[in-house]
Amino acid sequence: MHVGTCCRNTLPFYWTSNPVTVPSKAERPLLTPAGEEQTVKAANFFLEKFLEGLPAPQSYYSSPLSRCTTTANLTFASLDLPRERPFRPVIKEYLREGVSIHTCDRRSNRTYISSIFEPENPLTFEEGFAEFDGLWDGVLVESRSSQEWRSKVVLDDIFTADGNTWLSIASHSGEVRTLLSVLGHRTFRLSTGQIIPVLVRATYVDEEEPATATEP
Repeated sequence: MHVGTCCRNTLPFYWTSNPVTVPSKAERPLLTPAGEEQTVKAANFFLEKFLEGLPAPQSYYSSPLSRCTTTANLTFASLDLPRERPFRPVIKEYLREGVSIHTCDRRSNRTYISSIFEPENPLTFEEGFAEFDGLWDGVLVESRSSQEWRSKVVLDDIFTADGNTWLSIASHSGEVRTLLSVLGHRTFRLSTGQIIPVLVRATYVDEEEPATATEP
């Protein structure tokens, strides 16, 4: 699922690249009314498909960026999900959007992310998730090969540790494209708030993986 429209699209470039003077909404871009409407459409889509027989997700994963956690929360928290499959998202650092110099790509601290979710829909942070963002510095831009590498790392982690069949991943346009590329899927671009179902055949190979070269 691709995050809904947020107010970062309307912020001047100066604010999105200068953290000293940045307004709070640039660092934590919230969903616009259009973005909130997109979560309603996404929730209705899932409701319709559930009635048609689509199984509800057994596991939920989300990028740590607040616009994405908000999208996931507004989409799934309102649904009448099976009691054995509640919305209990796991926040994973490597599901975030590509890291740029813009403050919208700097994640909020762990405490703030926790506050987005209601007590009845508690989230879980992956092991080792830091209080503050250690990947964004406002100077370096993540290379494509680096994003592909960490996308493969997070997918390997999910498929190794999670024995469930039906998984939901909420992320961003660039990261969704990268995840699809790592999976060998054809190129597919999602508009804001859209969803793509992906069938993945995971094969466990008991051999040492070849070294992967990444740009700095």
